[in-house]
Amino acid sequence: MKRRKQCPAQPKGYIGPEWQCQRLAEHEGAHQASYSKTSRAHISWNDGDTVFDYKTLPGNVRFPKRLWTEERSLRVLDWAITAVLTAGLWFYTSRTAALVYFALELLLSVRRSHFLDFGRFTIGAWPVPPTAPAPILGIGWVLAGEDRTGPKAGLELTVGRAAVGVFSLMSRADWATYKEQRSKARAGEEPQ
Repeated sequence: MKRRKQCPAQPKGYIGPEWQCQRLAEHEGAHQASYSKTSRAHISWNDGDTVFDYKTLPGNVRFPKRLWTEERSLRVLDWAITAVLTAGLWFYTSRTAALVYFALELLLSVRRSHFLDFGRFTIGAWPVPPTAPAPILGIGWVLAGEDRTGPKAGLELTVGRAAVGVFSLMSRADWATYKEQRSKARAGEEPQ
């Protein structure tokens, strides 16, 4: 498969690699560039134009990124090393050590929050915000309420910059009311 190359042209007076032409090399017609992949407009220019001849047009024309980027190759390498180490622990030491190692690797690789709900309970993993000090290992209570003054709702385990927790979404009384309202809504009645 032939690799697609991006046009190297840049508009005069615009500084930075983000203003490189976003079309394929050796294209026909005007050059086009959007500042970022979220831009709502792009500029269009020809080779002999001055800054005053450039046109601002609607739409984004970003050059598509390669499927296999450096970041993806590093993540695949990281997971390959994790798989080899887990297999080595599985075959040469104990299965428990392999499972604990793999679970910790999964926990430490959390980049965004993930939750699974089971009735009134939920289990989740989330990154610790950069503003909070990250403990090496922490076990604590998850408290209900926005200002952390409510009752205890569950347990949390923090390892480095990632946390996992199991907690209730609402109290037993609130859960009974919620279930009653939900059953009435399903039956077509108005909740009171």
